[in-house]
Amino acid sequence: MIGMSPMIDVRDDEELLETGDQLHALCEKRGIVHLIYAGFATNWCILGRNYGMRAMAARGYNLILLRDATMGVEYPDTLDQCMATELAIREAETQLGFSASNSDVLTACEQNG
Repeated sequence: MIGMSPMIDVRDDEELLETGDQLHALCEKRGIVHLIYAGFATNWCILGRNYGMRAMAARGYNLILLRDATMGVEYPDTLDQCMATELAIREAETQLGFSASNSDVLTACEQNG
């Protein structure tokens, strides 16, 4: 059996989600209207999965992509300039929501308690 690091293990009081429908149901239940995205495969998973930015924007959520905490799947001819990442960030900014840096979000959270 494959285990998980205790640092990322799901606790009994936490929910584990696999689909956009599950995320949407949880957000509705808790009154969540803002989602913050970060992680790998910006151009695939973060934008395109059924819990990704395109799907959740279509459901009416306010979205923020942390542009310095994401990386797209790059190719040999796009890697040097991180072109796939940059194009995914631009799609997020122009069509789906907003982007911010980690420090901007942390500062806003600290200022607003």
